Amino acid sequence: MPRLTLMCGLPGSGKTTLATRLAAELPAVRLCPDEWLADLGIDLFDERTRERLEALFWRHAQELLALGQSVILESGFWLRCDRDEKRIGARALGVPVELRYLPVPVDELCRRVETRDSAGTVPLTREHIEEYVRMFQPPDDAELNLFDQPRDAMSADVLADVHGVPVLVCAADGPRLADSDSARDLILAAGRARADWVCVPVARVADDFFSLRTGVAGEVVQKFVNYRLPLAIVGDISRYVAGSSAFDGFVYESNRGRQLWFVPTMAAFEEKLKARR
Repeated sequence: MPRLTLMCGLPGSGKTTLATRLAAELPAVRLCPDEWLADLGIDLFDERTRERLEALFWRHAQELLALGQSVILESGFWLRCDRDEKRIGARALGVPVELRYLPVPVDELCRRVETRDSAGTVPLTREHIEEYVRMFQPPDDAELNLFDQPRDAMSADVLADVHGVPVLVCAADGPRLADSDSARDLILAAGRARADWVCVPVARVADDFFSLRTGVAGEVVQKFVNYRLPLAIVGDISRYVAGSSAFDGFVYESNRGRQLWFVPTMAAFEEKLKARR
């Protein structure tokens, strides 16, 4: 069955790298606005032309999906309304739709675009990136759950430099953190990447982790303690905190230390790490 894949993230987040790999492996037709604008000799900052091109891509994508061809749209999808439109449209055609969200810290985005700029791509400054961060509406866990799981179950975990600290930032679509075995797998991945921290989105953490009576949190955290590797859970945990005073206390005490943090966003993690250095 064909499927629609939406690449969601800011410039430098790795959308094109992952989309190119997915296009070859699924296989799928990949539609990237930046590449088309560049090939046509059009200014990449021409927003009016970009909007017209992306509208054309969406019409073309629907035609391809109806013919049985999988499609990857690489437009970034900064706004929730754009993601909703594509998800609802794909479902109307009876095809699965997945969202590949690539959360990357601001400092790492800036480092990547500076490197990329030297290769002759569109020049972006830190001011551009910080402006885009303010415009970007990151998908929360509730929205991510509206999409289909990736068929290939391929993680897009990335190594990021956060205030000089190498951090393994895990994608929402990878294997769930659910026990000591899955914790060990993440620790090994962090070791291969030479990461000093691991950030895992809430969507990638098993529900049992947030219920202390199951013992899953203790099992997972102890594994990270054994390897002296700090762990951050990133995302909205308000429903778990509201449902358990014990878990609320666990979060409070954890955030006072340095082994386990609970933060609402990657930006909050960056600020907390900066303050603790």
